[in-house]
Amino acid sequence: MAVRILKELFIHFAIACPLYRKQFISVLRSQFNLDQEPELVLFMVEKNPELMDFL
Repeated sequence: MAVRILKELFIHFAIACPLYRKQFISVLRSQFNLDQEPELVLFMVEKNPELMDFL
């Protein structure tokens, strides 16, 4: 449960915080296997198209 909450927080921080976006994406990729969740990546890009540069 706690892992899911942390994952959600990192996703929302990556969408909303331009200063630390690269760091949040890096953590999502390494700790939460972001590369194996295409639906999640699509959701993030839909919310903020600027994320495409970091993904």
